[in-house]
Amino acid sequence: MGGPGSGRWGWFYRKKTTVEECCSLDVRWLRRAGLLVHGWPQQAWWADPAEGEGQRVEITALADAVELSYVVQPLLGQLRRVRYRVPLTWTSRPSGARQPWFKCPSRDCGRRVAKLYLPLRGRARYYLCRHCHDLSYHSRQTWDKRVAALRRDPGALADLLQGAGEGPVPVGRLLLAAKAAMPW
Repeated sequence: MGGPGSGRWGWFYRKKTTVEECCSLDVRWLRRAGLLVHGWPQQAWWADPAEGEGQRVEITALADAVELSYVVQPLLGQLRRVRYRVPLTWTSRPSGARQPWFKCPSRDCGRRVAKLYLPLRGRARYYLCRHCHDLSYHSRQTWDKRVAALRRDPGALADLLQGAGEGPVPVGRLLLAAKAAMPW
């Protein structure tokens, strides 16, 4: 008990990459910025706002796709220019407007998605959907069973909040009370 490899310490190092750690392309943002208009001779440069400077991507609108061109450096490798097309599909909204979607450019996928991701770590070279890159959300990796139990039972939360009677309950005290109220 308590020997090498016991416990959950290894879990920390094997966590999935999150979408928040990646550069992303959002087809809705591209449409609002006017970058999906076919026939424009210009080519637009785009940088991921979440990363500050981020990944610079040259985007060219075609009739039924966008062409992406950018430079990547996979794990200690040489800089490589990547250029490929991402198909677009369009659906109709109830208001009559047309909604654009990316079709994931992976050969095995082809999902209709609003966002494509490029992980900053690792060997990834292409913007693909989160399923193809096996990405998760940060919120999925930060779960507390005590908070989840209080969400399932709002009455217990109200009892904890009203129990002190002397004003707001400090968060640490609330979590200790929640832990004591748990059956496990």
